[in-house]
Amino acid sequence: MRRSAANNLGDIAKDQPDLAIGIATLWMAEDRARTPLVKHALRDLLRKRNRRALRLVGVGAKPAAAVARHEVVPRRIAVGGTAALRVMLRSTSRRAQTLRLGYAITYARPGGRAGRKVFKIADAGLAAGAALDLARKLNVADRTIRTHHPGRHTPTLVANGQEVGTATFTLA
Repeated sequence: MRRSAANNLGDIAKDQPDLAIGIATLWMAEDRARTPLVKHALRDLLRKRNRRALRLVGVGAKPAAAVARHEVVPRRIAVGGTAALRVMLRSTSRRAQTLRLGYAITYARPGGRAGRKVFKIADAGLAAGAALDLARKLNVADRTIRTHHPGRHTPTLVANGQEVGTATFTLA
């Protein structure tokens, strides 16, 4: 199986998600080693928190974890600057679990509108009672595809498709 097949299935998933999930289910039934290709093929559905796609890749269960820390440092950033998103999760489960972690930033836009972009952080294992400490760089430099505007921005932590914590920062 090649990555181009996963890309084609990803294109199908945008218009016919049920068909794409059905094909991906067959791929997984034939060989569990295809998991990375299935994740690539269904990445758009996973970003959109499609429950069937999340279950297929093994992260459909609600996360059994508490957010011990979720912050942006510094909380005031100049356009073009950077900040750190710091997150700590503590397992509340008696069993090990797999988490698909990401964050969705709600951006300030002109005229009071808001824009939203979802970013993947990692797929991580979390042992019973353990903690997971993560940091990501937030770059608020303008790009050809995204222009940043002053105002309040809200990164929301997403674990297994569930929103589990929010933080805020101000772009000046």
